[in-house]
Amino acid sequence: LYGSADSRIIEFTHQIAETLGLPSEIDLEGNVISITTTNGQKGYVRLRTTGYNSTGYGNLDEEERNRELFQLLIADEKVNPFDIIHIHKTKFIPKYLIPAGLGHKILTHAHSRVIFEGYEKYRYPLICISHSQAKELEKKYDANVLAVIHHGLDKLTYYPISQDAGYLGWVGRFNAKKGAKTAIKIAKAANKPLVIAGTVNTDEQVDHFNNDIKPRIDITDTEFLDRVANWSPEAIAQEIKKIGADIGTTSPVIFTGSVNEGQKQTLYGNAMATLFPIKWSEPFGLVMIESMACGTPVIGTVQIGDIHCGAVEEVIENGVTGIHIQGTNQDDIVLKSVEALRQVPNLSRTNVRKVFERDWTSERLAKEIDRAYRNFLAQPK
Repeated sequence: LYGSADSRIIEFTHQIAETLGLPSEIDLEGNVISITTTNGQKGYVRLRTTGYNSTGYGNLDEEERNRELFQLLIADEKVNPFDIIHIHKTKFIPKYLIPAGLGHKILTHAHSRVIFEGYEKYRYPLICISHSQAKELEKKYDANVLAVIHHGLDKLTYYPISQDAGYLGWVGRFNAKKGAKTAIKIAKAANKPLVIAGTVNTDEQVDHFNNDIKPRIDITDTEFLDRVANWSPEAIAQEIKKIGADIGTTSPVIFTGSVNEGQKQTLYGNAMATLFPIKWSEPFGLVMIESMACGTPVIGTVQIGDIHCGAVEEVIENGVTGIHIQGTNQDDIVLKSVEALRQVPNLSRTNVRKVFERDWTSERLAKEIDRAYRNFLAQPK
């Protein structure tokens, strides 16, 4: 795995091995872990890095750091040739890997609705993360889709909570298309508290947050999720009720800032439902399966006007793990989402988690990736 020096992949792999009771061993430098499976097979994860920690998008050093990392990969390839180079950033292919003569080993993973400029010339095999995305890329780029493999989560990342605290949740980036403003309208119309968490990374997101979201927030409390992390749903409900009473509303909008995995567990796990009122063609939407891992159903928009909302209808099983919403405009989405919330008590949180374990785990993902690798290697080069 070629990545940043602060990657936690070795530590994470060790934790999983310990949880599963599998023998593992980490080398002295801490960059290689070997694991012995129950049938005696050995597997390895090796982290290769140029010594840099991760950088954010647009960082001035990002391009140079990437260049050095690919130089390391190419040098390693000459010493011990790879069978497959599975790359997740397609823009690097023509810049580094094609000039090195490695085009025949490349398998790309598409995470967005765009592929690097000039893809039509090379048409390297793609793994798409939804059928909706695959269809769009095939139409736009005549994409060579090897497989559609939905994302998965390690089932140990989150755990289900059988009872909720009566509030709604929203998590995401503060892009207008992600629907935070609509989520607030839904919560207010339904007279339900809303806990929202998210990030602001670009100038466009700053403008959207300041103009459309911040004026609608009743209270900002970045310590809220940590404070209630070990509380019962009943106690959290009482805390939110008190917060609302102090500011004169029964449906307070509580903004918690950005959140880590532990904080997301608290937010999703105690919510009665997670709102996902997007208005764009989302290639996947991890929020949905994160929520489902906690046993919390998702109210997701599948169509708004002439906008088909990507993978939402593939991920949410209507009437089981959540409810599909179709509307002609934003007001219609709000109205129908409020109606859908009345159905949420009829959805079994236990079943939501069961479906997650059946369809959305990293184990399922790994098996499908393995199958894609074998199919890729079987193709004539």
